[in-house]
Amino acid sequence: CHVMLNSRGSLYADRYRLLGESGRDHDREWGKTVRAAVTRGKDSWTAEITIPLAEFKTLVADVPTSFSRSRMVDGRSGSAFYIWGPETITSFVDSMNFGTVEYAAKPRDPRRIDAPWGTETRVTNICYLEGADLAAANDYRRQMCQLDFKYPQDVTGFPTVVWFHGGGLTRGNKYFPRLDGRRLGVITANYRLIGQDGITGAAEPISDAAAAVAWALRHVAEYGGDPKRVFVSGMSAGGYLTMMVGMDPQWLAKQGFALSDLAGLAPDSGQATTHFAIKEFRKDPRPGCRPVIDEWAPIWHCSTNVPPIVCITGEPGHEWPGRAEENELLIGTLKALGHKKAWYVRMPYATHGWAASCGEPYIELFAFGTYPEQ
Repeated sequence: CHVMLNSRGSLYADRYRLLGESGRDHDREWGKTVRAAVTRGKDSWTAEITIPLAEFKTLVADVPTSFSRSRMVDGRSGSAFYIWGPETITSFVDSMNFGTVEYAAKPRDPRRIDAPWGTETRVTNICYLEGADLAAANDYRRQMCQLDFKYPQDVTGFPTVVWFHGGGLTRGNKYFPRLDGRRLGVITANYRLIGQDGITGAAEPISDAAAAVAWALRHVAEYGGDPKRVFVSGMSAGGYLTMMVGMDPQWLAKQGFALSDLAGLAPDSGQATTHFAIKEFRKDPRPGCRPVIDEWAPIWHCSTNVPPIVCITGEPGHEWPGRAEENELLIGTLKALGHKKAWYVRMPYATHGWAASCGEPYIELFAFGTYPEQ
C-alpha cells in the first residue's frame, strides 16, 4: 500500500495504491516480506510499504475484497487508514517489523506542530445571533443558528477553526471534523437551508455563516482563544460558504468585520462557481455541470484582499465533475492577481466525500501556520 505521513504523525494508507491494482488479485500479488522505503517529497513524507495480506488483516477489520471501500484502523469509516500519534505510529511500525524506521518519532520542521496541550472541553447549542440579527430572527432562524465549540481548557492564545457542514445548501447538520480539540478551538455551526422557510437563494445561509464567524471573532477570547487566529473551513457546501464569507467582503461588513480580520480560509471541496443549488432554484434549464460565474460565485470575488487560502479537493475522475478544476482555477486567478498566500491541494484518488478526511491534516497544519508549500 501507499502511505502518506503528515507532520503530526498520522499514517494514511491510500485505498488505491495497492500492489494488486485496487485489490485485483491482491492475495497473490501482495509481497511476502515487509519492506519500507521513506522519501521526502515537496509536500509530505511518503513511504512505499509491502505488507503480507494476512498481517494487514490483523490490523484492519473486514478488509474488503475489492478495496472499493476501506476502513480506518480506529474503526471510523473514511478514505484512509488512520493511526494517530507518534507513539501509535512507532508501535505500529514495530509490530510490522519495520525495524528502526520511525515515521513519526522524529518529525521535522516546519511541519512539526509545537503547541501546548490542554483538556478538550465542549459547549453546545450556543445561539450565535446577536443584536439586530437576533431581534429580527424568526423561530426557524433561531433554531438553525446554533453552534458547538470544542477548545483546549487551560490553554491560551490557541487558533480556532470555524467549520461548516456540507449537504448542497439544502440539508445537513453540524458536526466536528477530526481536528484536535486539545490544541485548537473548533466551532461547528448550523445555518438556514435553501428550500426551508421559503428560502430560495444563498443569501440566508451565507449571512448565517458570516454571523457564526463574527461570533467567533467576538467571543473566542473568552474561552482562551486568539481572535486574530480565526480560520474558516468547511466541506462541500460548507467550503462554498467558507469562500463566500471570506472572499466577498459585504457579508462580514454587515457584522462589523473585514476580510482582514480572518487568519485564513481552508475550503474543502467547495464549489468555486455559483452553487448548483442556486441554479436549481433559479430553474436554470442548462446542464448542471455548466459553470455559472456571477456574484454568487466565490471566484467572482478573487482579489488580493482575500485572506491566506488553501483550497483542498479530491482528484478528477473521483471528485464531483469539475470541482477540482474550478478550485485550481480560483487559486490560479488569485495568484495571477498577485495574491502571495494562495495554494491548491489535490488529494490523490480521493472522492468528493473522502476529500474531507484526507484534507483535515492540511487544515490543522494551516491553522498552526504551516502552509502547503512548506
